[in-house]
Amino acid sequence: MNLLETMLNDNSFDYAKIGKIVYLDIDDIIPNPLNIAPIIDIDILAENISEGGLMQPLLITRKDNKNYIHSGHRRFEAIKQVLNKFGFIKYMGKQIEEVPVIYVNEKYESELEEKVSMMRSNSYRINLDSKEKSKLVLEALDCFEKLRELNKVSGRAREWIASITGISERTIQDIISKNKEESNGLIENEFQEIKCGKLPHGENYENKKAKKIINLMKKLSEELGKELDNKLLSEKVRTDLSKAKLNLMDDLMKLNR
Repeated sequence: MNLLETMLNDNSFDYAKIGKIVYLDIDDIIPNPLNIAPIIDIDILAENISEGGLMQPLLITRKDNKNYIHSGHRRFEAIKQVLNKFGFIKYMGKQIEEVPVIYVNEKYESELEEKVSMMRSNSYRINLDSKEKSKLVLEALDCFEKLRELNKVSGRAREWIASITGISERTIQDIISKNKEESNGLIENEFQEIKCGKLPHGENYENKKAKKIINLMKKLSEELGKELDNKLLSEKVRTDLSKAKLNLMDDLMKLNR
C-alpha cells in the first residue's frame, strides 16, 4: 500500500477506488469472519489458476482501514497456494505478485445484512454436497427469521432462501423438514430420559435442582443418623427431621417421574 492510500480515510479511499481493479499484497487482505460459504477443493482451484490464470478479481469491503473479502474466499486461499509455490499468479496475460481486487461500494446497517449480501455473492460459485447445502440453508433460515423479526423481509422462507442461495425450493423444504424432525426427536429423547430418571448432561435448571436435592439428602441422612442416636434430642425434633428427609425423597421422586 502506498503512502497516498495510507493517508486516505475509509470514505475517500473507497470513493477513489470503487469500480476499479486495484492490486493488493496478499498479506493486506483479510478473510471475512462472517463468511459461511464452504472453502473446499482448494488444490483443484489452485491448479486451475496456476495453469489458466486468475479469471476474476476478489471483491473487497473496506472497514476500519482494513480490506475484508466480500466474495472470493476460495480464490484467496488458492491464490495464496499459487504464490507460495511460484511467487506469482497469471492475470490478464501477465505474471503478477499482487492480488487484483475490486472494492464493493456498499455500507451495511448490520453484520446480519452484510452476511446476507455475502451469501448472495458466494453461494452460486461451487457445487455443494448434501451436508454443505444443509448448513447453508439452515444459516440462511436463521438470517431470514432474524430479518423477519425486524420487518425487513416477508413471504415464505424457502422462496427467500432460494433467491439468495440458488438452491431449489424443493431441496430447501426437504432440509428444513428434516431439521425439524431431528430437533423434535432430540427433544422427545431428552423428555424420555428425564421421565425415566436419566438426567441429561449439562448444567441446566433441572440438573442443578436434582444435584441440590441429592446433596441435601446425603447431608441430612448423615446428620439424621447422628441426631437420632442422641438421647438428648426431643421426640418432636426427631420427628421433624424424619419428615424433612421424607419430603426431600418425595421431591426427588417427583423430579424423576
